[in-house]
Amino acid sequence: KIKNRYIKSILKYFHTVSSRFSNVNITAKYKTNHKYTNIDADFSPDYYFRLGLYTEPEKLMQSLEEFQIGNLINSSEQYFYNEYKFSTTLQVTKNLSLSGMEYKYSRIKNLFSDSETVTTISNSFFPLGANGRNGLPFFNYSINLSRLEQYWGLDKWFKSIILSHSYSGQESKTYKEVDGTTLLQKVDFTKNFSPLISITGKLQKIPDLSMTVRYNDLLTIYNTGTQTERKSKNEISFSTTYKKRNGLKIKLPGLKNIELENDMAFKFDLSYSEDETLLSYTLTNNLDDFQRTAFSKNITIKPSMTYSFSKFVDGNVYISHIITESLSSGKKEDTCFGFSVSILFESLN
Repeated sequence: KIKNRYIKSILKYFHTVSSRFSNVNITAKYKTNHKYTNIDADFSPDYYFRLGLYTEPEKLMQSLEEFQIGNLINSSEQYFYNEYKFSTTLQVTKNLSLSGMEYKYSRIKNLFSDSETVTTISNSFFPLGANGRNGLPFFNYSINLSRLEQYWGLDKWFKSIILSHSYSGQESKTYKEVDGTTLLQKVDFTKNFSPLISITGKLQKIPDLSMTVRYNDLLTIYNTGTQTERKSKNEISFSTTYKKRNGLKIKLPGLKNIELENDMAFKFDLSYSEDETLLSYTLTNNLDDFQRTAFSKNITIKPSMTYSFSKFVDGNVYISHIITESLSSGKKEDTCFGFSVSILFESLN
């Protein structure tokens, strides 16, 4: 039992902070694969190679020299994969949680006997600037804030309100070894807020009705040599769902009772998105130097209904109307109708 109040208060503070973290995971992976072509089918690699301790079987070169048929050319490919990942969840308050916190680093190396060695290094990243190169390593995360209905008198109309925000990003560098020199071939970035913001609410008077408004902001950047390409997508969507559940129990003589659940869900989805592609043929970090090469707008209206009659019968039906307008093909409209039915047969004995 600690009597020093200063040490006790410090330990209490660390205990309070650490108790908010859960599921702290640190993982490391290593994979390797070796492929050889046009070798003797009777050749048996040693166990050191099979266990992954050696990257090349013993007596392989001797077997290749002895096994020569016509003009066959021997080739090999070696694959190495390393991954290190840290992930955790932080419960900041009863209403606020920071989940899916993850930082990942991976390295893939491909060695070819008849071509250049290719190495790809990826890590969690937050790109900045027009070409993304001004960014910094950053972890992926998701933020959830619940019980917002308790503020500003919203509990008069809403049973629950949840706000969500999520981010995932990556930097990927590809290198090639040419004549013993390692050259950077391309650098790609992703920066996805999916969602940037999402609000889900349930009404007080109609608790079976839920509504969600969601906004996504997605960006992919490709840097190849002095050329940079930016592909972005902004999407806003509205979704409302009404669910109804009923139950029915049937008694059969000499057999077990059959419980039938009747679930129905009516859903209406409305979304609007814009896709844009910008291209720069010179190495620049200024958006004014980019040219628009593609642009499209998309509106989707989709009412649907799903039905479940116990575990034996379920199905869904939907109508989808899509309006698309782009620089290359102009404006077009498509309407789709679809349905599906699944039936499960099971013995009652």
